[in-house]
Amino acid sequence: MRLYLSLVALALACSSCAHTIGQRNLKDRSHPERPSWLVNIPHSSHHQYFVGISGEETDLDQAKRSAMIDAFNDAIGKQGVEVSANFSKLTVNERTKITEEISTASMGTIGLEQIRLYWELWEISAGQSVEPRFRAYVLTRSRKLEPDSWKEIVFKNIIRRLDMTWHSALMPGWGQYRMKSIGKGRLFLLGFLASAGGYGTFFYFAEKKEDELSDLLQLKDQVTDFTFRENKLLRELKHYRNYKVYSYRATLVIYIANLIDAFVFGHGSSDLSINKSPRIDYSICSKKNRINLDLQVDF
Repeated sequence: MRLYLSLVALALACSSCAHTIGQRNLKDRSHPERPSWLVNIPHSSHHQYFVGISGEETDLDQAKRSAMIDAFNDAIGKQGVEVSANFSKLTVNERTKITEEISTASMGTIGLEQIRLYWELWEISAGQSVEPRFRAYVLTRSRKLEPDSWKEIVFKNIIRRLDMTWHSALMPGWGQYRMKSIGKGRLFLLGFLASAGGYGTFFYFAEKKEDELSDLLQLKDQVTDFTFRENKLLRELKHYRNYKVYSYRATLVIYIANLIDAFVFGHGSSDLSINKSPRIDYSICSKKNRINLDLQVDF
């Protein structure tokens, strides 16, 4: 009988504990009532709105951060943004840490901003103790990632070509260098400098021979081998003048070719298709317990 009563008492105690452990009580919240945007998400012609909800966190700041990451994941899924990360030689803890850094860095990339915040503080019973837990809700928005019209694409393409051509006009090869065609830019620059330098050199010697020929003509009656020296100076003068013309033409051809190349290839890409899906690529590596994060964004 005593054993039976003991078992009953133990069962009642366990039942009481079962109701106590895990009990949740709302202790505090940022607003008296839950905001309407949790159910009715706003709409706009220029922005898209996303709601992020965090898990139960021990720290309010961490709850806000988790809510923003949740909103970011919702945003990239609905806007068609592709996020890829290549991990190399990272531990599990490093990957977990860097994943949050990726989400935080990417929020600025798609223009995600927080405009509303609501949080709740819950008390959760855990045996004899009570643990506080925060849950955060954020309303965010970002600009709509809509494809450009064909007119905008053509206009931007022409502007970029003219910009590259203008820089190449100021200095041959500069436009190519800005297009990341460094080798071609160096070729145009060195070719232009060489031909222009040759023109200047031949121009100098041609002027010098003309002066010598003029002095010789003034001493015509005093020079015994006048005819020989005159013919020699005339031949040299002719050569220098021809080289001067050739170098001038070469300089002009290189300069014009530099301008044409900058305009033709000035758009920077051979693909004029509309980019509807922005992509965010990350290259992550770990060297001597140090995490390096390289971000490259193409829209």
